[in-house]
Amino acid sequence: MKIIFLLTFLSLIGIRTFSQENSWKKLYENNGIEFSSIKSECHDNQNGIHEEYFLVQISNNTNAPILLKWHFHFYNNDNCINCKEDVSDIKTYSIRIAAGESVKGTCDNTDQKGLKVFSRFLTYKTTNPVTGFTVENVEVIFE
Repeated sequence: MKIIFLLTFLSLIGIRTFSQENSWKKLYENNGIEFSSIKSECHDNQNGIHEEYFLVQISNNTNAPILLKWHFHFYNNDNCINCKEDVSDIKTYSIRIAAGESVKGTCDNTDQKGLKVFSRFLTYKTTNPVTGFTVENVEVIFE
């Protein structure tokens, strides 16, 4: 009986640890807008493509529909990859989100840019992998 209890306990700890490592991390929150991300392996077995991405979730916690604009600063460890670039040269993303709604990136998301951030290749070495990023210059336009 003690063995069954111990195995159950260890299983629950393992599940909890796994879920903590794979949970959404808040990146930005202001004026009812929240950005979160989670790291995910994305596999396209048919084409032999295996990559790691940060999937992005954006929540509009306001009572109004919005047009949201932003850009990212990408980091490789503590080194910012694009911070020295002129802001006008950095890709600006935009999306409309209804009041009280959220949008979330997925591995097969190709339509909405800015909800999936490339990190690294899984099948071969990535020279300068993205290990993290920040959300910058967030502009909220209430519609």
